[in-house]
Amino acid sequence: MNRTNEEERVLASALRSLGRRPHSVYELKIKLLRKGMDDEAVNSVLNRLCEDKYLDDLDFAKRFVEYGLIKKLWGQMKVRAELQRRGVVREIVDELLANPDVIEKEILGARRFIEKKYFFINQNGEDFDKQLKNEIISKLKRRGYSWEIIGEVVRDI
Repeated sequence: MNRTNEEERVLASALRSLGRRPHSVYELKIKLLRKGMDDEAVNSVLNRLCEDKYLDDLDFAKRFVEYGLIKKLWGQMKVRAELQRRGVVREIVDELLANPDVIEKEILGARRFIEKKYFFINQNGEDFDKQLKNEIISKLKRRGYSWEIIGEVVRDI
């Protein structure tokens, strides 16, 4: 297969993937290489997509932070780990997570998680027992919430 045909094939596959959901540069590169596509063609296409702003790690990371905090109800640590796993550079992640709005969204997310998972328990106005509080704390920690955030939201229940 000649160079132009391979790049067209890579471009078509990349655009299909980007049409389904945003990707980081690293994530899309790995996906294309796993399909057995030529490394040089993949790099060429990714560079072109970055130049044309179809692929942008900063934009991807901004969207992912919102998605993680608001939709998935993850804490900062989980969002950070997921972004790094997707190949977003630490500087971008640090910059986005340093935004003061992140803590506010994180607190709201932790409260929503508790309400969503435990709404049925506290319907009689009874206090949560110690065992249940420990379970909530454990689940919040696994979702990537810091001890400060956990303390803030558990204090209220």
